[in-house]
Amino acid sequence: MLRTAIGPYGSKIFTRSFRTFGAAYQTIGPRPIDALSENSQKLAGIIKNLIQATGPITISNYMKQCLINPQYGYYTTRDPLSVKTGDFVTSPEISSTFGEMCGMWFFSCFIGQLKYQATYNREKFKIDDKTFRFIEYGPGRGTMMYDMLRVLNRLVSGNNPIEVVFVEKSDILIQEQFKAVCDSSKASLDRIDDFTYRSQTKWGNRVLWLKDDKPVFGTDGNYMNFVIAHEFFDALPIERFVKTDNGWREFVVDLKKKYRKDSDLSNVSHATTSSIEMKDDCPQFVIVESSCASPSSSIPKIDPRFDNLVVGSKVEICPEAHSYLYEMADVVKQGDIGAGLIIDYGKMTTPIETLRGIRHHKFVDPLTRPGEVDLSADVDFGKLISLLRDQKDMKSLIAEQGDWLDNMGLGYRIDQLIAMHDKDLQLKKNIISSYNRLTSKKFRDMGKVYKVLGFYDQKYTKIKVPGFERPNSIHKTSK
Repeated sequence: MLRTAIGPYGSKIFTRSFRTFGAAYQTIGPRPIDALSENSQKLAGIIKNLIQATGPITISNYMKQCLINPQYGYYTTRDPLSVKTGDFVTSPEISSTFGEMCGMWFFSCFIGQLKYQATYNREKFKIDDKTFRFIEYGPGRGTMMYDMLRVLNRLVSGNNPIEVVFVEKSDILIQEQFKAVCDSSKASLDRIDDFTYRSQTKWGNRVLWLKDDKPVFGTDGNYMNFVIAHEFFDALPIERFVKTDNGWREFVVDLKKKYRKDSDLSNVSHATTSSIEMKDDCPQFVIVESSCASPSSSIPKIDPRFDNLVVGSKVEICPEAHSYLYEMADVVKQGDIGAGLIIDYGKMTTPIETLRGIRHHKFVDPLTRPGEVDLSADVDFGKLISLLRDQKDMKSLIAEQGDWLDNMGLGYRIDQLIAMHDKDLQLKKNIISSYNRLTSKKFRDMGKVYKVLGFYDQKYTKIKVPGFERPNSIHKTSK
């Protein structure tokens, strides 16, 4: 989950129809530089031993160790979204209206596709036999799914059952998701096997947790599959390459102490142009250009999008993003009705040097404090769109988050909330601040840098899907 360093907005948190992220700022002031934790030292030792045994390791290998090492990884050992101790904030935590808009988008897709089936496939399509299945990759604390279910259970309750599937590796976050969407006084978190848990939501929906890297969803055609991945792709491990006169060379992670100064090696890459290195928190590792071709050097070579670049060009590629995207597209296409939604930080062009670290809501060098720093990189939306089109025959639509939310009616929803709390001036101010945080395209706001990618089966190309209209029809809150 990437993420952005945040600034001082709001002052309260409301958990029913609206949330602001102000409480985080009351508890997160300037923090002194603390000592490296024992777990971080142990993980650094594991990475050092690995490098000493096999030579420099890939950036993707370094990221995997830092993020999902079973004992010391960032995501496996903490709740990164905790108000008191978390390192970043995401859109669903800012306002419950974000999840509401996502739920409404899926319902709109369902209605449009249902009309298509009623027109062209009436005899074979039996809506009474269908089950809604909402699959979320990297669901954080379960906040967004909770807000989606509030909407969806009102819209489809009594007609078709809803099932929820969380794809999640962290036991700590599984517990948080259970607290968010289930009533612990009425339901328990039951372990089926080492990789599967189940329970029942507050609305009576069946919910499963899958810890597999590549979960199997089966081929039951009676499921209508709706997939969402919010701030999931940016946390997947990346590879970085540079095109040289001798072909593509990969950047790798090595021990910094091997290089007395940068000039000892001709190509030492700074971690990221946007990182802020703290004086007393120097990294033990360094990213360097490999002196020869590696097995991964073939990745940019076989793709004309990269190989046609001029000598000296650098690129970041995330092979796992391609794999997950194929999986999501296949799940969507399994049923007669389905759609996917990817919301993340990224761009349409090829990322270059975007690997970043975030700790205590500030940018830090991603090579410091292994296991204590959130690592992420820009998502290559241009590549995802081409893969959906060329490999999976899927229709895709993309918009900036601010435009998408406004086209979905967020401005009207915010006006409604303001009217509901007309006498609470501070709450009204917080509601507007939250809205601006999600939709504004100013520096540090989310409206432009975050993109929304929707996709569904090509056969539904002619149906109208909300959210992706041109932004000239945007409604802005006037309060």
